[in-house]
Amino acid sequence: MKKILLLLAILLSSTLWAEKHALLVGVNSVKGDLQLFTDIDIKIMERLLTRGGFKIHKLLNKKASLANIRVSLKNFDSLTSNDTFLFYYTGHGAKIKGANHKKFDNIFVLSSTYFSDANTIGGGILTDKEFSKYLYNIKAKKITIVDSCYSGTIYKSISSPKFTKSIAPKNKGLGQIFNRAKTIPSFKSYRATNLINISASHDNQRSENSPEGSIFTIALDRLIRKYPNITFSKLNQKLQTQIKPIAREIAHKLEFSYPAYLGLEGKFKPKMYTAPSSLKNLALKDIFLKPKPKPRVKPKPRPLKIVLEQKTAPKLTIETSDGEKLYKEGYTITFDIISTQKRGYLYLFEEKDENYSFLGEKELSRYQLIKGKRECQFDNIFATKPFGKTVAYAVVTKQKLKIHKKSITKDFIITEEFFDEEVSLAQQIKKERVAGAKLELFVTK
Repeated sequence: MKKILLLLAILLSSTLWAEKHALLVGVNSVKGDLQLFTDIDIKIMERLLTRGGFKIHKLLNKKASLANIRVSLKNFDSLTSNDTFLFYYTGHGAKIKGANHKKFDNIFVLSSTYFSDANTIGGGILTDKEFSKYLYNIKAKKITIVDSCYSGTIYKSISSPKFTKSIAPKNKGLGQIFNRAKTIPSFKSYRATNLINISASHDNQRSENSPEGSIFTIALDRLIRKYPNITFSKLNQKLQTQIKPIAREIAHKLEFSYPAYLGLEGKFKPKMYTAPSSLKNLALKDIFLKPKPKPRVKPKPRPLKIVLEQKTAPKLTIETSDGEKLYKEGYTITFDIISTQKRGYLYLFEEKDENYSFLGEKELSRYQLIKGKRECQFDNIFATKPFGKTVAYAVVTKQKLKIHKKSITKDFIITEEFFDEEVSLAQQIKKERVAGAKLELFVTK
């Protein structure tokens, strides 16, 4: 470490999220047939992401070939872990038999897709396994959004209703799965890290498109603009409830101009996957809003120093929940703090270059008394650079510390210029402290 930061603090840092790139891929039809309205989806996402500070890259219709997508995805290999990459696809989805014919691959249907016969795809497709290889090689933080049928696990028919975004074999005996031509290569599957994937539908469902745009993309855009402060987990919950109402709303709107779209039903459920799972707690604004400009750097104030002299009867202990003291970058650290002091205020600090970063405050009386002790937990804290030793301090005080005239914020660096009164943090702690404890941790790459 020498930095233990809350996840949101990590993602809000403009130095960590140095560049934001979005690749938008839209395919309106398959060989001139099965026409969709994906150009409208692209406009919706471009407007949303431009407002969020993304540099937009587009491959649309004829330009959305397998060769072009391969080149484009490889170009993002140069991004670093400090950058953000968003991939958005809107078009038809399909399933083909795996190389061993025992399983199936989800595929992106592209402008280059061709068929050996009515039941066999010959090539020009991007499979989920090949896509996973490109995601694995991109070291940036990744968000993938896939608005197509059968897209539930796309990251790792020909349909009868014209508004569904799927293609399937003409021979119904095959079900929804195409035969796979021998010319289609097989790829090893990679598990991408630092990934949030949102798919329009599960692997056995068909998403829907309309002249107003795709139902899933419309729902996603509305929710992000209306609730930028919610987490991705909350977004996923809200998406589940919005698909059917939006489908009915658009069907009613198109009742006279496009009567074929009265069949819109919204009988599909979006699916989310994150790696690690803690990314579900990331706020939408940290991806889809521009980061605030960094304040002008002021001269470094005189450093403070907290000294925790040993008491005869220790009343406070601080440990990690898993008992470890060595963490790799990006791993979650949960602190367990036990206090025999029943009342007062518990603070968690981290030492940073002889200054102190505020990580949290808890009022002890609010926590359940277990065997005469208060057991408190601080979570959502992650190991980050720079590597080496960091020191976490737990301090219990009788009165609240006076640190800032406004509110104490997460990862707030405390220096002498921020006090409400002419009493330093070290003096306040010495005066008010009931108990104190510290814990040395180490972080490696």
